[in-house]
Amino acid sequence: IAQSAIAGEGVIGNGGGTWVCREQNKSIGWIQLVDLFEAENEFQLTIARYPGSVREIFDSVQMRLFQVNKDLLEMITKYLDQINYLEEKANKVVYTEDELQMIDDSLYRLKPGLKRCLSGSLAYEQAVNYKVDGQILVQRELTGALSNTEKAALALHEAVYAYRREAAGDKDSVISRKIVGLLFSTLSAQDLKSELEKLGESELPPSPMAFVKILPGT
Repeated sequence: IAQSAIAGEGVIGNGGGTWVCREQNKSIGWIQLVDLFEAENEFQLTIARYPGSVREIFDSVQMRLFQVNKDLLEMITKYLDQINYLEEKANKVVYTEDELQMIDDSLYRLKPGLKRCLSGSLAYEQAVNYKVDGQILVQRELTGALSNTEKAALALHEAVYAYRREAAGDKDSVISRKIVGLLFSTLSAQDLKSELEKLGESELPPSPMAFVKILPGT
């Protein structure tokens, strides 16, 4: 598979994002991966907080998917291998202290309320940029502040979105983020299977959604 197909055809690239509350001294006071924020607050799912290392959490989530959709598991695992699970010093994965350029492919429908960040400033910040040349930039401060569950979800986001771009031609990460949220939820295996079937391989979510673009500095 061509790297441009995996990473997308956009000039900037693709990648997962976070909602971040920065205190007045610019330190991170609160952070959450967009996928899991939406799962909890938009889709009213409960997120499972797995114990163990990031790889152990991957094993738990992959076993969960194995029970409901072996074909999807096979495809996602292939892409996880290609992005090296976002592990530092892995081939083509570059961790950086610098700020990543915002990628306008999220189309989120809600953002955290101000009560989550009373003493600081709240903004969307890019955690990963999967470039069109196949190199993957990872923002060290943001990913370092995530829990192991969210680190695993972030890597899964990159794999699912790469798969969706290649298989379904997705131009935004809306469906991919919902899939990640479902996989990390506490839904029963039967309910998870049902929700994944509703999304299909190239179908839009079952109910209409109104999208707004992310603007820099919001």
